Formats: sequence, C-alpha cells, structure tokens
Amino acid sequence: VSGSNETFLYQAQFGAQQIGGFSASNHDVISLAASEFANFATLSAASVQSGANVVISGANHDVLTLLNVSLASLTSAQFQFH
Repeated sequence: VSGSNETFLYQAQFGAQQIGGFSASNHDVISLAASEFANFATLSAASVQSGANVVISGANHDVLTLLNVSLASLTSAQFQFH
C-alpha cells in the first residue's frame, strides 16, 4: 500500500503486514490497537531498524514493516492508538 494522506488502521492480531510509501510529509498516520501498543513509547521500544526498513513487533506476535523508513524519522504524530 502506498500513497498520500492515508490512515492505516490495524486491529489486534493483524499478522505480518508491510506499508510502502509511509511518510510524515504525506500526512500518513498509522492507527493501532491499544492492546498491541499502549502509546508511542511502547511502540518505539518494539521498533527496530532493519536495513532500510522499520520493523515493529506487536504484543500478539504481529509484525508491521515500514518499507524504506528511518526509525529516527518516526514521531508520535504519525501514530494513533485505539
């Protein structure tokens, strides 16, 4: 999935997913279940840089990969928790 001004909504137990083209400059937002991540600090602790990608590992063994994204570029404004 890629584009501009998008909200990516993930419920708990979303499995293994990838997002291409995710960017703050595109005003993209990722909305994740609070059962996976309570807040941005929890999400940050579960995130690693893997080559050119960011890999986020959830509480339910779910994995979200942000393709061609730098971990250092992620901010709390890019995430919502529901």
